[in-house]
Amino acid sequence: MNRKRQIAMVAATFFLAAATGQYMQTTTPRPETPPVVPTLFATTSATPRPDMTPPVIPGTIMPTTPVAQPSLPSLAPDASASLPMPTQCGPQLTLAPQPGAMLALTLMAPCHAGERVVILSDDLSFTDLTGADGRLALSVPAMRDPARITVRFMGGQKVVAAADVHELADFHRIAVQWMAPDAFRIDALENGASFGAAGDISAKTPGQPAAAKRAKGGFLTVLGNASVPMALQAEVYSVPKRLAKRSLVIVEAPVTAKTCGRSLLAQAVVAGRPAQDVNLAMPDCNPANDGQFVALTGLANALAVASN
Repeated sequence: MNRKRQIAMVAATFFLAAATGQYMQTTTPRPETPPVVPTLFATTSATPRPDMTPPVIPGTIMPTTPVAQPSLPSLAPDASASLPMPTQCGPQLTLAPQPGAMLALTLMAPCHAGERVVILSDDLSFTDLTGADGRLALSVPAMRDPARITVRFMGGQKVVAAADVHELADFHRIAVQWMAPDAFRIDALENGASFGAAGDISAKTPGQPAAAKRAKGGFLTVLGNASVPMALQAEVYSVPKRLAKRSLVIVEAPVTAKTCGRSLLAQAVVAGRPAQDVNLAMPDCNPANDGQFVALTGLANALAVASN
């Protein structure tokens, strides 16, 4: 084993469906719903335009012989100059099926350019950032069939889309999600692989959905933009059902200056199942612990239970 994992290997089986409800290292209760991200900015209403109704000019008696009058500027407002040009601000969200029970998400939101958004794929949630034109394109794992994806904007507005993902029935899918500065990662050791060797599916070697479709192995999807405030991130491992028993799924947390000496909070999500809370106690802040990992085993059992 070429990486330090000597601190703890915490046996923590997720009992899904009708099991005991015991969670990993759960000592502090968390809300049952995914983290609620508070609104950081509020939209402001447009300032009303001043009354531009022209003043009423008292009438005068005109002479019988027309007299040339100087040309006066019109007191009536120029509607074409004063009224704002119409804009298309309504966000549009489309979903298209992709191999591996994935969805191609395309968001068009020109009035939300460069904005932090929260994306919810059923029980899975993460944050991202729209582009300078308000566009965002991602590949998102479906967590249920039919899938329902919601995009929430800073001011509370949201847009929702749904799609059938029948291919999800051929896959097992498990995710871990968290809020920065907490940090987690998934290693799926396939066919008896060791850490860092061929068959270790991780963020460094994520595999490909096309290979999974050919039942060659699983793949990992990394979600979430870490650069946005209050970043929500997730990693999702997907594997064909007939290969699930050959995979040992390990969730681990690195020991760093930001994670040491406290409890890390996360949620584990198996496709088609409610999210479950994870509370992981980290070792003390000791320079000797830097670079080590606290690992949680037993997620392979979650896949086996989910398949029954």
